[in-house]
Amino acid sequence: MKYMQISVVVVLVASLFFGCGKERPEAVDRFETDVTGADRLYHTFDAVLAELNQLKADHPQQVHLFSLGQSVKKRPIPLVRMDFNNGTVSSRYLFVAGTHGDEAAGVEALLYAMKALLQMDEAARNSMVKKGVEVYFVPVHNPDGFIINERENGRGVDLNRNFPFGYETQKMEPETKALVDLVNSVDFSAGIFFHSANDEKYENVVRVPFELSRGKVAMQQEEQARVWRLAHLIEAAGNKLNSPIKYRSSREMVDASGIASDWCMSAFVAGAQKKLVRLTCRNPHPSVTVELCYPKQPMKAERLQQEKDEAFAIVWAILNEF
Repeated sequence: MKYMQISVVVVLVASLFFGCGKERPEAVDRFETDVTGADRLYHTFDAVLAELNQLKADHPQQVHLFSLGQSVKKRPIPLVRMDFNNGTVSSRYLFVAGTHGDEAAGVEALLYAMKALLQMDEAARNSMVKKGVEVYFVPVHNPDGFIINERENGRGVDLNRNFPFGYETQKMEPETKALVDLVNSVDFSAGIFFHSANDEKYENVVRVPFELSRGKVAMQQEEQARVWRLAHLIEAAGNKLNSPIKYRSSREMVDASGIASDWCMSAFVAGAQKKLVRLTCRNPHPSVTVELCYPKQPMKAERLQQEKDEAFAIVWAILNEF
């Protein structure tokens, strides 16, 4: 009887943490790939998986691998959790890249940030552990698009216009639903979505919800202050590296529905715009989109390294200061 009671508790805890049924992330020992590493400026998808496998092999107590779900073409959507705590977690953070398959710079930048976190010196590591941090990374949200270097997923859908907030009524794609389920099952302190700009004037821009109706969606005042605090923290972190194009924040840029960072804050919508929420985020949190660079795929190693350094600076600032 005692054993049965313990088993029930374990199942309940797992359900609360990862959601219910088959939708929760599946823990894996490694991702299936025959590739052993990257041999060019940008990783292939298999090379990304190989890098994640190596991180797990090098840091087995700290790095945990999951399959967040499957893409339209039945490829795994990789999820990595890193633990910087002694069993007591006070803050959880989400970082996502590769929602648009042709924005490979964000994937490279996030991979670099992940490895840099694991190479911190003892003092930096201890400060994170003392805070009690858990970090979730989705380095390639759109595997099918990433493999063929196309913006949309394997069904031709723009995943960053597919989240359940706004005027669009199209059905959620499997990649979208996988991320929605994760957000609805983990209480994140902040969520950052790394993208690359499709125009030079958008480089190093922090897009603040709500982009829908060019920022005219009303938000609860306290949460509005929190998301702007997050945005300005990212600006300051990026600008410490003296980027030629200064980081700045804006929410008056895109008149579109279904953007991931908007949906993550959908529970904070106030007034008449509540009718735009088609599925309320159960664990709402400050969330922004960061446009790292233009072009989407810089072809010089030095230029790409700049984006990697800026991404790590942003990740580090958020984990320590937000």
